[in-house]
Amino acid sequence: MATAPDDVSSTLVLADPLAGGRDAPIAITAVVSGGSDADVVADALAAVGAGELDTARTREVRRMPYVEVLHDGAELPAALRVAARAHFVPEESADEAAALVAVLARSENPLPFTLHALGGAFGRVDARSTAFAHRDAALMITTFSVVPEAALDATRRTQDAVWRRLGPFTSGAYANALDGASDEAVADVHAASSRARLAAVKAQYDPRGLLSRNFTGIGNLSGAGEDAA
Repeated sequence: MATAPDDVSSTLVLADPLAGGRDAPIAITAVVSGGSDADVVADALAAVGAGELDTARTREVRRMPYVEVLHDGAELPAALRVAARAHFVPEESADEAAALVAVLARSENPLPFTLHALGGAFGRVDARSTAFAHRDAALMITTFSVVPEAALDATRRTQDAVWRRLGPFTSGAYANALDGASDEAVADVHAASSRARLAAVKAQYDPRGLLSRNFTGIGNLSGAGEDAA
């Protein structure tokens, strides 16, 4: 993906619990949104690891409207909870981080991992031009588990242990893939400069704190406090 055209993105899933956990086949999803030949892209991804991995078991290339690429939102059943973390990997650490994820995904009872390829046009946006500042990332790694409420604390402890091992290779966090469990993760959602700018916008346009229902802390940085919410 480091040399792929801008109109190609990919997502790699390891240890999918619905497909066999650590014995699940590697699943790669690529989206081609421009002029690249989807068959050429599929051939290139299927050839990754040639000589070390089995050839692709299944392959499907099809055209779909954008709306079908998106996932419908759904409410979880009341007895289930989500434990989720997502952090970014700069280009210089991408190989080491990916290698460690491969090891972790083969461990006993592994967490499910998703690796999102970034870079390209994503990385050419000035980090100061949007609230999202993690533009130097080559990858985003996500762990995501849906478990009964009684297992939530244990799952979060497992996630914390995994992310301590990945910590030397990662930076920043993605708010849309956090469950709010870790203060450290929440603090990494925005760079310090971005957080200050967001707080200033918040104070100007929402001084009474009407829009305060988020776990990143921006909602209450204007000084309105919880009473106004």
